[in-house]
Amino acid sequence: MLFAPTHDSAEKISLINSLFRLGVSYHFEAEIEEQLDHISESQPNFADNNDYDLYTIALLFRVFRERGYKISCGVFDKFIDDDGKFKETLTKDAKGMLSLYDAAHLRVHGEDILEEALAFTKAHLKTYSSAASEDRSSSTSHLAKQIMKALEMPLHKGIPRLEALQYMISFCGEEVGEKNDQTSSLLLFAKLDFNRVQLLHQQELYHLTRWDTSALDELPNYMKILYSALLNLFEEMNSEVTKEGRSYSVSQTKEMVKFCSIYSTSSFTL
Repeated sequence: MLFAPTHDSAEKISLINSLFRLGVSYHFEAEIEEQLDHISESQPNFADNNDYDLYTIALLFRVFRERGYKISCGVFDKFIDDDGKFKETLTKDAKGMLSLYDAAHLRVHGEDILEEALAFTKAHLKTYSSAASEDRSSSTSHLAKQIMKALEMPLHKGIPRLEALQYMISFCGEEVGEKNDQTSSLLLFAKLDFNRVQLLHQQELYHLTRWDTSALDELPNYMKILYSALLNLFEEMNSEVTKEGRSYSVSQTKEMVKFCSIYSTSSFTL
């Protein structure tokens, strides 16, 4: 799918975005970089040279900027009216507004157009979210969920694994029926990969039987900080409860923490 020929580079960028949102991009880092390099070098102005809508332009901008590629905020100039403001007609495109909102969070100092975009989209998305929450149609409700989540936590600030889970369950799961077989296969692959990684995490937690610093060396780097913090917390607790003659309660707490950790990860299995 990544190397399939296409007449529209935006389709390739959309696929790459899906790989990141589904949490499986780490399997294809070299291939993704190759595709983005090719598009960036062979079509440096393709966002300006095509009549893309707001949703697509904002998506292209976000994907390239998230990956560290140079892309000018000038790609949004065509959505500005004669008064230097975003066109009011854009407010009718809730999906495009949400895409622009996500893109605006990747602004750098001096990009006034993106400062304006953030204020413009935020105000209208709040209004749209309130109205959509009263609409019981599935498509409107689905988009409202995305908007409410984005307003609460911008996309780029989310925890990748949780973002992938929410994207699969709340978003892709509801949209997959409207898409093609390739997208269905991609979603299935993402679910299988998510479950595989969850199983690995559960096994790592299950084997945390020695609650001391010697167990740190057995853990992957991403777990060492959390485990170290837990050990420090248990030491403080032990000092306090020992004075009260309840040192046994610390060991019980350790086992409960381990049990809850394993149970909470297994409950997310897709």
